Amino acid sequence: MDRYEHYILAATAGTAAVMIAAAGAGQVARGALLGLLAVTALTYQNSLAGRGQWAPAAFRNQTVQMARFAIDYAKGPVAVNDIGYIAYHNPDYVLDMWGLASSTALDMRLDPDPPKGWADPLTEQEDIDLAMIYDAWLGNSAGDDWVRLGRLDLIGPAGQLADRQVSFYATSPSAAPRLRRLLEDFVPTLPPGAAFTFDRPKEGQQDG
Repeated sequence: MDRYEHYILAATAGTAAVMIAAAGAGQVARGALLGLLAVTALTYQNSLAGRGQWAPAAFRNQTVQMARFAIDYAKGPVAVNDIGYIAYHNPDYVLDMWGLASSTALDMRLDPDPPKGWADPLTEQEDIDLAMIYDAWLGNSAGDDWVRLGRLDLIGPAGQLADRQVSFYATSPSAAPRLRRLLEDFVPTLPPGAAFTFDRPKEGQQDG
């Protein structure tokens, strides 16, 4: 989301300005610096107009909703592929399947030939019942007995989000009925920019 580059650019431009002033540079050098800053400003303005302006709403309609479900409804440890907001003020453990906050997950994900269902032992170890992931990122990570409960879809521009769809999984068949009931309570509270589509329970997975 261009969250870091502008700090680097601002620091670099400031350093260059100090160096030029200290060296007693003339009009040409100062003009070159101003030109560089103008190009940079236009580049980031285009990015902001094209994608950045939609980022806050998209973030609210996807990531914030995932955090709401994990913290306010599921109330337990959770596995996700992008920790971010979901770890903020979350009293429960958050497994980062992408590996930024888990060296074990990182090693498994970067394995040249990762075994199918490689995330299953990690969720078992932390007693995690719920996983919310981008299938396109971590499609082969789900365990064989994981039950996909449904899909959270983003409605409207995606801004800077990496995917428009988040799959919600129960990491075991026994956890599926409870999580499905919680989702039934949660879905009506979604904002207009988000929608949830339930997967039909397979035979033997029905509630009750």
